[in-house]
Amino acid sequence: YKTTSNLLSEMDLPLSSGFSSYTENVGEVENKGFELMASAFLIRDTQKELIWSVTGRLVHNKSEIIKLSEAIKSQNEVIKLQKNTKPNQLFYEGNPIDAIYVVPSLGIDPSTGKELFLNKDGEVTSVWDGEDTVFAGIASPKFRGNLSSMFRYKNFNLNASFAYQWGGQYYNQTLISKIENADHRYNVDQRVYDDRWQKPGDKTFFKDLNNKEITLASSRFVQDESTFTCQNINLSYDLKSTWVRNNFKVQSLRFTFNTENLFYISTIKAERGTSYPFSRKFSMSVAARF
Repeated sequence: YKTTSNLLSEMDLPLSSGFSSYTENVGEVENKGFELMASAFLIRDTQKELIWSVTGRLVHNKSEIIKLSEAIKSQNEVIKLQKNTKPNQLFYEGNPIDAIYVVPSLGIDPSTGKELFLNKDGEVTSVWDGEDTVFAGIASPKFRGNLSSMFRYKNFNLNASFAYQWGGQYYNQTLISKIENADHRYNVDQRVYDDRWQKPGDKTFFKDLNNKEITLASSRFVQDESTFTCQNINLSYDLKSTWVRNNFKVQSLRFTFNTENLFYISTIKAERGTSYPFSRKFSMSVAARF
């Protein structure tokens, strides 16, 4: 349980003032959470040289903005009107610091292929208006953690680690940048032509193929995210042979196979590696001890 006050942030100023920004105390944030860890030996037979242990960790954290400066509150009213394809970064008292704020979407109208929105008065409209922005989710997971396992039998060793998370939301920017706002003159995602609205009566997730208007941030692209990832698997074998020791003067040989990011399971289909290269790694090694 932790309350952080006197949060400092740079506030922009008009250049005519002679300064580009100034530092201000913008508010207070409260964090509540817990972390649990448990380890257990499922098998521990020293005579057969067989050992199997598992370890699990569960982390939960909830942040809440307790107090905001008047400058931040005024800035929110300006920023939420900006037309962007990504959610505008806004802060409101009583909500998490990493909350997602977007205009609520009712999906695509089957008769016109246009996106329908719900305004602040509860009326249906096809016009995007930043004044209708609402809280639509939290970017950080409600729960996250990892699982690891160590299995040893005689000279074989197997170590594996996995990570998981659930309870958070994700703004799927891939659906906007690679499908709805994609430039048709270049190589595009197949869904641009196969999954978008084309004629009256089509019930689709994506708007009219011929609609050239830029798609702006809306709740249509906010998705619940749960993931399970294989972080690392390491398999090794220690060769302790009298013949090898006598003929090559080697005390032991260790053969190792290692892999990272072997698989990634998620409730969301999103393109990875757009900002930083993503790769699966495989490696093998041999180590000798003389």
